[in-house]
Amino acid sequence: MVHFNYSHLTRSKKLEDFIESSLATIITNDVPVSSVYCFLSRAFDHRDRLKSTLKMQVRLESSDSFVLEKSAGNFKSAYKQMAEELQYMFKKSDPDQALASA
Repeated sequence: MVHFNYSHLTRSKKLEDFIESSLATIITNDVPVSSVYCFLSRAFDHRDRLKSTLKMQVRLESSDSFVLEKSAGNFKSAYKQMAEELQYMFKKSDPDQALASA
């Protein structure tokens, strides 16, 4: 289950659908993830450029969790950077275990 929290932003159903469908391909039923929380915020950097930050907390069934945070020009590119790390974490290292299930 994926939850979204926007900081002073309007909700983007298109972005939510993109992230949910992409996570569904990365996190399959055999991966022990109970929920994912996405925190989206925007701020200006020191050069007055708009910076989008995506912070994702992944909770495992073992009650452990980890947080990933990426910033980019927009949320989609921040997620694409994060997706590479998620794919590495949840890829099968051997037939019985995913890396994040430790």
